[in-house]
Amino acid sequence: MYHPHYVIRSIEQNIKNTGNPLGLSRSQINTWWEGWEGWKKVGEKDTMLFTGLLYQLTPYVDKLVDYLYKFENTFLEKVTRFMPKSPLGILLKPQKEAEHFNGIVRKIADSLIKSGIDFCYKPELDFYSGVLLYDMGDDEGFTEHSLFVAEKLREKGIKKLITIDPHTTYVLRELYPEYANAEFEVKNYLEILDFKSKKENENITLTLHDPCYYGRYLEISDESRRILDSLGIEYKDIRNSGKLTSCCGGPIESISPKLTKEVAENRYDELSKTGCEIATMCPICLVNLRKFGEIKDISEIIWGAVNA
Repeated sequence: MYHPHYVIRSIEQNIKNTGNPLGLSRSQINTWWEGWEGWKKVGEKDTMLFTGLLYQLTPYVDKLVDYLYKFENTFLEKVTRFMPKSPLGILLKPQKEAEHFNGIVRKIADSLIKSGIDFCYKPELDFYSGVLLYDMGDDEGFTEHSLFVAEKLREKGIKKLITIDPHTTYVLRELYPEYANAEFEVKNYLEILDFKSKKENENITLTLHDPCYYGRYLEISDESRRILDSLGIEYKDIRNSGKLTSCCGGPIESISPKLTKEVAENRYDELSKTGCEIATMCPICLVNLRKFGEIKDISEIIWGAVNA
């Protein structure tokens, strides 16, 4: 198990220096919008798609965790005390996976357009939420970061935010009002997608892994099922779903990747017992669970059904 102090210190330093926990440049991680056809249908509005960069960062985090897994409980584990001296992600270049996750973000944005939602996207205003600072108990760092992000959004007249992952949604909706005095109207994309007419997709049956933040804290797990119902996609829930969902192991992946893998494997085994295709709505859950078998992001299922 890695010493939490060194991991936390590194993450804090990187967020302070670059705005994200891996110390990567924005031009390196936020490229999903380059060449995006959706630019033709979005414009200047006070409602902004705010990705929080979590989908974009996750392939880099996943590759880093793979290294940490190999080093855990070896003499190389001690190098974590030197992590603050350089960006964690400087040597990580998961191009193939990065493009896959960029594609997920594009599919979410395209589905919003298809659903008739008006919004703008401003890459220069799309920041990491700072969730890890809060999770690690760095109230001072989180307050400083959230104030910076909120002020940048307010300066440009942004009043409403559309989020795409559970962590960013929770932070902006529940924590920014307290820490940054930021009363943005925050809606997760799953809450506002509405395709009006019911479709038929008889060949698809899903089992959903509900992320902890959607299931237990935000209590919006029903929204994904509402969308599936409207698209004619069947699903089979297991006992531990919705408010009773089980964790993928993500919260401890930087401290003990080996324990995270055990938790994720148990969860995947639980989900796979239905024999159905598995889908989730969180990039962190996605990379942890797919180590044991096929799993998709629900946005890929939605996009495919809408464009069939």
